[in-house]
Amino acid sequence: MGLRCLSSFRWLGVVLFLSVGWVVFPSSSAQAYPSSTSRSPQTARSYPLSKMPLLRLVLRLLQRFYIDPTQFKAQNMHRSGLQALERKLAEVQVTWAPQNKAYTVRLGPHTQTWRTRRFIGLFDVWLRLRPVAEFVGKHYKGDVPISEIEYAMVIGVMSTLDKQTRVISREILMRRRALRPQRKKGKIGAVLSWDKKTKKILIRSVVQDGPADLAGLKPNDRILAVDGAKVQDGGLREWIGKIIGLRGSRIALTIAREGWAKPKRVVLIRALMAPPLVVSHLLPGKVGYIRLRQFSQGASLLIREHLARLRQKAKGNLLGLALDLRNNPGGRITEAVKICSLFVERGEVVTYAGANTKRKTYNVTGSNVEAQYPLVVLINDLSASASELLSGALQGNNRALVIGQQSYGKGTVQSVSGMPRLGLLYRVTVAQYMVPPDRSIQMVGIAPDIALTPISVKSRNVSYFSKPLRDQEARKKRWPKFLQQYSDPDAHFLMNISYLTHDAPGDRFRRKKRPRSLKTWWIDATHPLADDFEVWVARYMLANAQSSNRDVFFKRVKRPLERLKQLQQRRLVRALKKRKIDWQASSASKNVPANITAKVKLLNAKLPVLTGKTIKMQVTVRSDGKVGVYRLRAIVHTQLPMLRYKEMLFGTLRPGQSVTQTLEFKLPHYLREGVVPITIRYQADKALKIPSTPFLLSWRSPNRPTYRIQYQILDPAPDGNGDGQLQAGEKAYVRMTIKQQGGAQATRPILRLFVERTRVSKARQRLKSLQPGKSQTAWFEMRVPDNAKAGRRYSTITLVDPTFGTLIKHKLGFQVVGPLPPPRAPQWVTCSKPVLLYNGPSSQGSPIATLGAGATLQVKRTHLRMHQVQLPLPQAYKTRQGRELRTLSAWLPQAMCNKTQKAPEKRPSLSWLDQFVPPKVTWGFNPTEVVRTPTPKPKLTVVSKYGIRDLFVMQKKNKPFYKVFQYKNPKGTTRTQLRLPLKLKVGWNRLRLVVRTSQGAFTYPFQLSYQPKETASR
Repeated sequence: MGLRCLSSFRWLGVVLFLSVGWVVFPSSSAQAYPSSTSRSPQTARSYPLSKMPLLRLVLRLLQRFYIDPTQFKAQNMHRSGLQALERKLAEVQVTWAPQNKAYTVRLGPHTQTWRTRRFIGLFDVWLRLRPVAEFVGKHYKGDVPISEIEYAMVIGVMSTLDKQTRVISREILMRRRALRPQRKKGKIGAVLSWDKKTKKILIRSVVQDGPADLAGLKPNDRILAVDGAKVQDGGLREWIGKIIGLRGSRIALTIAREGWAKPKRVVLIRALMAPPLVVSHLLPGKVGYIRLRQFSQGASLLIREHLARLRQKAKGNLLGLALDLRNNPGGRITEAVKICSLFVERGEVVTYAGANTKRKTYNVTGSNVEAQYPLVVLINDLSASASELLSGALQGNNRALVIGQQSYGKGTVQSVSGMPRLGLLYRVTVAQYMVPPDRSIQMVGIAPDIALTPISVKSRNVSYFSKPLRDQEARKKRWPKFLQQYSDPDAHFLMNISYLTHDAPGDRFRRKKRPRSLKTWWIDATHPLADDFEVWVARYMLANAQSSNRDVFFKRVKRPLERLKQLQQRRLVRALKKRKIDWQASSASKNVPANITAKVKLLNAKLPVLTGKTIKMQVTVRSDGKVGVYRLRAIVHTQLPMLRYKEMLFGTLRPGQSVTQTLEFKLPHYLREGVVPITIRYQADKALKIPSTPFLLSWRSPNRPTYRIQYQILDPAPDGNGDGQLQAGEKAYVRMTIKQQGGAQATRPILRLFVERTRVSKARQRLKSLQPGKSQTAWFEMRVPDNAKAGRRYSTITLVDPTFGTLIKHKLGFQVVGPLPPPRAPQWVTCSKPVLLYNGPSSQGSPIATLGAGATLQVKRTHLRMHQVQLPLPQAYKTRQGRELRTLSAWLPQAMCNKTQKAPEKRPSLSWLDQFVPPKVTWGFNPTEVVRTPTPKPKLTVVSKYGIRDLFVMQKKNKPFYKVFQYKNPKGTTRTQLRLPLKLKVGWNRLRLVVRTSQGAFTYPFQLSYQPKETASR
């Protein structure tokens, strides 16, 4: 079992999984158990769920390899596994007795109770979950494969550990691989920018040996036209969409260059331009710059090659180097060791150690070391894994100064391998990284020596003091508590410089002319890095440096950096002065009390506000003390993501002076009616703690759009036989009609069709905006495999409304049938009563229409006591390919009609049925009011035309309420009133009501805000 390090800090790094999957899972290997990807009921039932082989194997791996076995909490793992079972199966609810002495598992109408015993070891989790799995396997009759049920429980058990320890099925890997774009777009190999003055496209730089370079294009060339279309308005993004195209296709650009008498037309061939792994530039003052995108195989050799080029450009006298590792996700640790060996003669690079892993240390090679020139490393919050190890090693060996922002903090080692019998891959965290001198980077990352904090006060929403709060919150969500032991919320920097990300009024920061002094030489405005302030700081430091030793280096550049810090403070003061904010510093020597009163009100709305509209919140503060307040600012604390950590700057307040600031925000449409408390907290320079301001924000949403869906299967010749059935080797069309029944306008909903083991062309389609009462048609083309077996196909249609957050998932009754009897001689039948028409030769299929009494139809064939009849369509249907379809087949019971010799005299009366009608839910409470009790019982009414199978409520991981109505065969109109026994936490509680009918599951999200009376009185 080899030890491999995951190359990326993100879960999207499953690319590594794909690379090892073909070795772990050879196609000819036999499986002792069926794969988790199988959906066949017979195969699924043969899975030994009662033995739970996957969970047993996973627990054995954790006990053997996990980084910290003391973190195994068997009781928490057991409970998390049961919660995962609740989320996976809608029919399951777990109820815990008082003091958790017992728990009851309910599966539809079946229940069973187990006593909670003491957990002694890790394998007690497996022993206690086995009887639950056996109970579920005995009574569950749904569509979810049994193997996926155990897989979900295993994911729940492992969720109590760090997020890097995971098990993933091969089906998910292949699905993610299938979602990748098969055709990568071709590019011209140039970095473009938009010239606001001339409204033309400017070429900033060209990629070596790319199409633009081969065509002779150079930096500062202007693009006047693209394929004959003049470049005028629209912006850079719109024109890049026209420049990028099919790989290998031609594109004609009209180029203007300084010195040309007139523009020229240049034809390029688009090519697949992968971003270069290493980019280098020689900056003014003979300072080198190298950017490394990822630590891939051969990265160290490319770094050495670019260093040789930089020395050649500097005529053998390279005075310093800036190594840019920003946005670098990491990669091979061996490449990080080799790159570190280029600059460090002796010392450690990285050490990893774990509870069950032997300690191992990587040292530098000590050969072919570069000259001892000053070195600066740039990092940011997206620098992770190997980039953190390299910057930490150069910092720890006193070789380089690190500047930028605190890095990501991915400091764990994972072992990656597979389980061929179960068709799964796993990775387990086995150790931690340590950089010299034995510092853990887990969660805390690498703290830069010179912290560069970007500030934006140009936009309506200020970004100044809130970034550390957001960063710390993200780190806590990313890692479990036991991996947060090295967390340092107040990272210690040698110096912290805040800089504006835009020009201040009267700013002379970007100069086109070069000053005479070499040490203050600015990067030319036409250079690709001219707008990168952090690169300029690195060059500025290297121009003032005289030693490669980190400590001596910092002492030499400390005074120039302090001047730069003061310059940035003056730029900030000028920028805020333009917004009429006095941002002068306090002259007090110690903290003084500040007497501040604040008022909050809404300018353009009343409570409750309407979602989807811009809301202006005005905050007025007044200084009632005898001493002024300097640099007063406020940060909003709330559970609403769009409002959390919003900032307001008030500046200096003299005694008796008041200042007003306005905060603009928009609540998205997907938020249901609710109310949430908001706290505005204040801070000021040299001031004691200032009381915060509470505010309750309530909102309502407009009437949401409701949908009805009809679908029909059409299989015309020559690729089908026209019988309206899915058969092996046949190409068929699925016609979906979506009707907007009422409410607000639906903004381009998304429709997805999934049919098991069947290729669907353009399975994801974005519809047009739908007004109430309007409908739209979507066509899906699918090809049934030649070896398809007869039987029901698991198929679903999913409708997503991104504006209102609507998610509808409806099961379709698609069936693959065997050969049908040949068509018979023309024959007609008459129905004396209204009758249902079905989409298959079985009354258990999906009804598609209602046939009126007295209708006469032509019979094509008879099978299983069902007549297949020919239905005339109300109009010709045109597929996406432009083909016209005029007829449709349907099936009706033989006993519901009589034979006749008369041909139909008039068009039969058909009433097409909606295969999808959501139930109506009416809330008996006001969600815009605060709840004062932790155990409310809100009332609601549910009306469904197609019965109610069951109904439940989800609150995060728990299912606090579940009720069965018509579990086996829901039908008919059902109306019910009930009260939901909930248990709320203080603050904002987001819940989901799920109603399941014979048509599928329907989700209704809602929110309740609970505030105790004591808190309200305060």
